[in-house]
Amino acid sequence: MDLPGWQSLYSELKDQNFEIISAAQDTQGDEAALPWFDKAKATFTQIVDKNHVISSLYNMVNVPTGVWIDENGIMVRPPEVAYTSKVDAKFGERKLYAAGDAYVAGIRDWVAKGADSEYALSPEEVAERLQPHTDDQAKA
Repeated sequence: MDLPGWQSLYSELKDQNFEIISAAQDTQGDEAALPWFDKAKATFTQIVDKNHVISSLYNMVNVPTGVWIDENGIMVRPPEVAYTSKVDAKFGERKLYAAGDAYVAGIRDWVAKGADSEYALSPEEVAERLQPHTDDQAKA
């Protein structure tokens, strides 16, 4: 997770009814996760989920993953890749591209417009995107 990028976005939007909850999914617990939070000087909510409860409940398989939940506790965007800046990298023979700048623009739009944001999905659209992972996806 790009903690400095998320910290910057949180600082920008925290007075607009916006909260970030960062969950480190690390079986080594606080010992492994807290130095990352400390290094980023994160001021948003941070938790360490040693038993991977959150990723299991939300069917998360990627890092970083974002889920948008509105002030009524309704999911308006299901788990999806969540970077704060554009990523164009190569890992071995595999390429990774993420339009983090567009993702952050969507968050800003949602914070400003709420349910009227084009990025806030209807319950039906959320349900459609919440499909179980294939065996290959789960293994990855």
